[in-house]
Amino acid sequence: VAAATLCHITDTGQADNEEKPIKLALPSGKPCCQTTIGLTACLCAKFWRVGKWRMPLFFLRPKSWRVFQETMNIAEITEQKVTERAKAALPPELALHKIAFFHTKGNTRIVIDLDKESDPHGSVNIRDCETYARALREALDEMEKTSGINLNYSLEVSSAGAERELKSLAEVKRFSALPLNATFVAESGKTLSEIVKVESIEGENVTLQIADCKANRKKYTPKKLKALPTHRVAWQNIRKIRLHLDV
Repeated sequence: VAAATLCHITDTGQADNEEKPIKLALPSGKPCCQTTIGLTACLCAKFWRVGKWRMPLFFLRPKSWRVFQETMNIAEITEQKVTERAKAALPPELALHKIAFFHTKGNTRIVIDLDKESDPHGSVNIRDCETYARALREALDEMEKTSGINLNYSLEVSSAGAERELKSLAEVKRFSALPLNATFVAESGKTLSEIVKVESIEGENVTLQIADCKANRKKYTPKKLKALPTHRVAWQNIRKIRLHLDV
């Protein structure tokens, strides 16, 4: 099987969704017979195209590949359907911050983080989480009945949290009045990690100033804290930024 990873793979130039006869050749140019690959393994129909080369992703038996592909397709379709129902079950005052799926043998763990735009920190209380979880469970139970798919799932619903990671410039603008824990590349080229506040946003550039908060007052003297320079940073140079809970 290892020898086959060095094979040059060509096809007939047909569309990717059509069946293609595959020819194998070793780097020396000699044809590669099926026995070289091995009697118990065959090359699957999925390849990664790099120029004229198409590299194999897996070596599976034909039947094993079909089962694997069907399983993956079912998982993707199920995730799409669950996500649709998760959004539909939301009350007007809540938003879906994140949904994640963790598949294990015989079980799918669905983890949902909720957001509340009317709250300064975007926090959602426990009662709202419980009400939403109950509504979503009913929707998923109905989905199981109508689709015939046994989800066999566990559901976790929580608030996105007071120290959530901010994924977009719009989120940074929304929480610009709060202290933020940011890791960014400064104009000097150094990577800094500071607790900051947003001074201004112009296009894709964010001007950050060191926040006057408890953590920074322990780190800097009052005089030095006021004298610290601001940092003008392009959004693409902000490596990570999240809310800072100043306690």
